[in-house]
Amino acid sequence: MIWSSHSQYGLYHQSSRFRPQTPQDALIAQRLEEAADEIQTQYWKSLYPEKIKKIQQEIEHTCDELDYAGSFIYDEYPDKINLNRTGRQICERLRKNEEFREIPIEDLFEASGHDAFMPPPPPPFGPPQGPPPPRPPRQQSWLEDIVSVLLYQEIARRRCRRCRGRY
Repeated sequence: MIWSSHSQYGLYHQSSRFRPQTPQDALIAQRLEEAADEIQTQYWKSLYPEKIKKIQQEIEHTCDELDYAGSFIYDEYPDKINLNRTGRQICERLRKNEEFREIPIEDLFEASGHDAFMPPPPPPFGPPQGPPPPRPPRQQSWLEDIVSVLLYQEIARRRCRRCRGRY
């Protein structure tokens, strides 16, 4: 059923099978919609690969610890430094598990006898070369990337649930 109402801001159209008649009806409709959203979210999480499910569980555990009044996750604009630190802490806990350990890049080059961060030796003749090229920036691992994405998504979901989308 489509219904419209006039307000001081103009004409609004809303599509709904149920038009709330009382504030209690509106609250019930809102709770039913939130429950349906939660069921859908749980369904999508059930489709994650097994490794990602384990990462998601660790992120949810961390967010449970951070879910208190005054937490930085509920700031109007959460601090990127705190978000990155939280993500690194989650990665450190996950790397204790053998499944999420990564081989450091330095170990890969130790076996070959070549240091990845040292320039090749200068040629024995010719003019001297300039300063060595700068070190390449440290690249994030796949684990840090996926933890960041899932952490931001979980924080956004909790903020919407807690403030009903008004933050």
